[in-house]
Amino acid sequence: MIGFGGVFLLIGPAEITWLGSKIDTFGTIMLLIAPVLWSLGSIYARGADMPKSTLMSTGMQMLAGSVALFIVSVATGELKGFSFGQVSLRSWEGLAYLSRSGRS
Repeated sequence: MIGFGGVFLLIGPAEITWLGSKIDTFGTIMLLIAPVLWSLGSIYARGADMPKSTLMSTGMQMLAGSVALFIVSVATGELKGFSFGQVSLRSWEGLAYLSRSGRS
């Protein structure tokens, strides 16, 4: 129920009550499917043979999710306008910080 509450906030109360602009159908469908798939993954993970390391399990889940999102972004053409030169130094520093923050 919390997941669907988040979907409501992401879509926007004005759009759902038809007081605002037109709803993006594809985005809305994806937002409705996401919590269902998350819950199915959680149920599957209970009985699945998972790594003993919680950090390894989390890393595997994040890697699988990032690969899936990369495939979708390539398929939908989101990378057409991307340029590494447009990424700010502050963004690169943030990425470096987050990449190193898990190490002791």
